[in-house]
Amino acid sequence: MPSHEIGRIDGSIPVHDRDSILQRARILIMTPDVCQAWLMARLSMPIVRKLVSAVSTLVLDEAHTLDGVFGSNFSFLVRRLIVARNHLLRHDSNVSPLQFVAATATISNPGDHMERLTGRPFSVVDEPSNGAPLYTRLVAHVASSEGEEVHVARDLQRIVITAGQDGGFITFHDSRKGVEQLAIHSGADKKDEDNAPAVLPYRAGYQAEDRQNIEARLKSGRLRGVISTSALELGIDLPHLRVGFNIGVPATRKAYRQRLGRVGRQAPGAFVIVATRRHGTSFQEYHEMSVEPSYLYLDNRFMQFAHGRCLADELEALRAPSSLPAHVGWPSGFKDVYVAARPGANRSTEFDAVAELGGDTPQRNYPLRNVGEFNFEIKLHDNAESFGNMTQAQALREAYPGAVYLHLARKYEVVECVYERRASS
Repeated sequence: MPSHEIGRIDGSIPVHDRDSILQRARILIMTPDVCQAWLMARLSMPIVRKLVSAVSTLVLDEAHTLDGVFGSNFSFLVRRLIVARNHLLRHDSNVSPLQFVAATATISNPGDHMERLTGRPFSVVDEPSNGAPLYTRLVAHVASSEGEEVHVARDLQRIVITAGQDGGFITFHDSRKGVEQLAIHSGADKKDEDNAPAVLPYRAGYQAEDRQNIEARLKSGRLRGVISTSALELGIDLPHLRVGFNIGVPATRKAYRQRLGRVGRQAPGAFVIVATRRHGTSFQEYHEMSVEPSYLYLDNRFMQFAHGRCLADELEALRAPSSLPAHVGWPSGFKDVYVAARPGANRSTEFDAVAELGGDTPQRNYPLRNVGEFNFEIKLHDNAESFGNMTQAQALREAYPGAVYLHLARKYEVVECVYERRASS
């Protein structure tokens, strides 16, 4: 397939570039957040209607992330997308139901979870039958004194770097500042043949161009190592990584399995947990445990109201009947809440706050992750161009005036914070 027929739309793609991507793409990669806040809010637009009616297969990659609040909101989004597609294709007697394909290695109850998530039955291809290449991986726990984990990991990384040029390493650290500091002390000052750093940090808050550059160098094998938060935990194939380190025990076994899966994908590899000794459970027992169950909260009445409000807006944009569409597999209780969410309905006062939050653009005002937080751009004092971003909470911790802010293994003095409200796009 020609590359121009494969499109990507996420938060980094300017709004004015998105319609041209919709026009040319036969395979479209889109984040759920953009689908909720941008695509579903534009169902009155012919170009969006054409896309929705043409969708035949919906691929849910890294499906284990679709649980909790995010997964529950996504579950309602999927049903609303089905409603829009069904209405647009209502006169086509030969149309096939929307097909779902989900991919994940870390769901303990995949069939049941995916059926609740989409309202459709699923057939499960289990691990022994999935056909993916499997190489031997050495998994070890290096016991460290409390507070010394970073120093031990740094020494182990140096051994990997000096041992030869065969493969690279990835180290996971659950601290944004810790990732930057460890990269500085692990080889960010060393250069490769292109005079580029041999080791780099990776985390949220970098510009898309910087992230793509790091990923490309990792995939090609030109980067010897990367220090990452959970940002590189999933969704990317890094064939040259042979060794992985994790500072501390991952917060969940899902995270552990995902991080373990970053190494040894095309050749034998090793993954090392650098942490204090475990109490009550041996590391071998931890390694052999099943991942945690996945949960959805589809009976949450406030979540139901938010999506009922979105659904009512979308049915109006489609000029469809306002009654609740059947044959979608709505969660228990949603029918009554949807009636209350429709404009002009006699709703209970319990929904007043969530109704006010939705305003006139419910798709945009009801984020899937339920995170309502300001974002800040990072700029050099003498340059108006942004080179990164952070949330308000991160700014308070890392970028208050006078602080030394670490970004791509470089140190910057924070001069000032400017609070400026801008219209969202």
